[in-house]
Amino acid sequence: MAGAADEFVFVDEFELRGRNDEERGGAPDKVVLWPDRVWINELKTKAGSHRTSQLRLYLDLAHHHLTYLTECR
Repeated sequence: MAGAADEFVFVDEFELRGRNDEERGGAPDKVVLWPDRVWINELKTKAGSHRTSQLRLYLDLAHHHLTYLTECR
């Protein structure tokens, strides 16, 4: 796709809500959104601030919330 590399949105503290009311969401530090991909950057300065499943959760939530369905004809 011509010019796609220039078509992005940079988000600071991107909110990823849980998939339901009971699920914990997350907020990656920096996110770059393109029409066809997401780049998540979680900055860590203290080992104690990292939860073992944190990055997996961010990827799962991004996949859930940022997947678009299109109609094929």
